[in-house]
Formats: sequence, C-alpha cells, structure tokens
Amino acid sequence: MFFVLGGWMQGDEPLSSGVVRWSDPLFLASWVGCVLRLPAIHAQQSEPLAGTARAELAFLMAVYAIGMSLGLHGLFLNSVDRTPGWLKPVAEASFWIYLVHHPLVGLIQIDLARWNIPPEAKFLAVTALTVALAVSSHHSVVRYTKLGELLNGRRVERRGKQEAAASPPARSDARPPSSAAA
Repeated sequence: MFFVLGGWMQGDEPLSSGVVRWSDPLFLASWVGCVLRLPAIHAQQSEPLAGTARAELAFLMAVYAIGMSLGLHGLFLNSVDRTPGWLKPVAEASFWIYLVHHPLVGLIQIDLARWNIPPEAKFLAVTALTVALAVSSHHSVVRYTKLGELLNGRRVERRGKQEAAASPPARSDARPPSSAAA
C-alpha cells in the first residue's frame, strides 16, 4: 500500500503539494488519534477485542499509519531544500536494505540466541550488524551492477577530480538561493 501511495505521489505534483500543505495537521491528528486509541490498544493486548471494536481499532490504526507517513513526508519536504550529500547513498540503498533486512535480522538473531547477554544488547547488535551488512553489500554487490540498475535505474557516473577541474562545472537544476531583499 505504501509503495503504491509513494509511486502515486511521485508523479502527481498537486498531490505532493497538498501533502506538504497539510503535513502539520496530518502529523498532529495522527498522534492525537493514536493517543486516544491507547485504551483500546491496551484492551486488545490483555484480551482480544471482537466485533466492531476490533474493526474500529484496525481501521484507526491504518488511518494512523497513513496519516503519519503523509505527515512526516510533508514535514520533511517543508524542512529540507535539497538532499544532503551524505544522505544520497543511503536513499539509493534504501530499497536494497528493505529487501535484505529480514533474512539478515533472522540469521543474526539465530546466531545470537544462545549468547548470554541482555536483550537490549542483542537488539543493538542485530540492528548494527544488519545495517552494516546491508549497506556494505549494496555498495559491493549492487550499486554498479545490473541489479543496481534494475533496483535504482541507470546511474550517472561522477566525473573524476582532474576532469572536473579541467572543464567548467555542469549546470544543475538546483534552485537558486532565495534572497530576503526580493
């Protein structure tokens, strides 16, 4: 569902503008809705809800997930003018990380199951190892291969330092800096 929503928003400028405009209320409403549903969530944990109470909780939690996703998306678009350089490789690797994290988490958890360490330490170890393995495998196995092209589209190679110094910089589509004296 979220992939469909993201793909739909990618090609629809008015929809993205609407998400940006409504991001603050969506974000706030999602949190308030979740807090108001906490008694039902706790009731579901102690004894499973049935009938309309269960359907209502499921519906409201789906609305929460969609509202929070759209709200955070809009807040990010409001607060960031351009993607920071350090974030581009992470964004490029994100789909690969999504695909490989489940098997990595499972295998690492199996390896750590018999270790006599606190669960918090196991959680941190699983998280750190999963991120490290997923990102490094993307760089070494996926990034410059046909698989990377399939996942992320064709890559444009960066110019070397000597080549960049010898030729004028390429014109970018970046927005010009705004001036307060306009």
